[in-house]
Amino acid sequence: MRLDTIIDSNHVSQIFFYGHSMGGYICTRLASDSDNTPYGLPLSGLILESPLMLYSRILDEIRGKLKIPSFLQAFHLTRVFRDVKAMHPSITSHNLEQFDIPQWGMPQVPTLCLQAMTDSRLGREHYDATVEMMSESDLLTHHLIESLTHSGSQTNDERESHLLDWLETFDSNMLT
Repeated sequence: MRLDTIIDSNHVSQIFFYGHSMGGYICTRLASDSDNTPYGLPLSGLILESPLMLYSRILDEIRGKLKIPSFLQAFHLTRVFRDVKAMHPSITSHNLEQFDIPQWGMPQVPTLCLQAMTDSRLGREHYDATVEMMSESDLLTHHLIESLTHSGSQTNDERESHLLDWLETFDSNMLT
């Protein structure tokens, strides 16, 4: 289903992507290509919640869980790259770092990163990498939230407060 069949373009003035965990990874990639926004509007901002930003670490984790013997790991990676190439012909590199920030994508729009202080699924390394890579930019606003867990399926007053404060910097009329 297309978004423009649900919401008339006359009612849309700004576009934001919001991604949690793997969704943050996907949103970061989508945000790196201006053709990915609906209605032909430029992306206004990116909201990342406990985002996965270092997929190479997840691939290593998967390899460990599959208990792939070390002598087969190079073969396994060759198969991974073959499958990636089939889905994304434009990817030509054969290194795991291509799946990490900044090679995977770097937000070029105002970005809010809300991170669980204690993230039992991803830990803090993905957040830390995001903050480090974007530290030279004034595009990143980030918060470590003690009361937030990795699961995004619950309400969290502190998260919502940071989110609303950040969104109000774009247009106070947007939230009314």
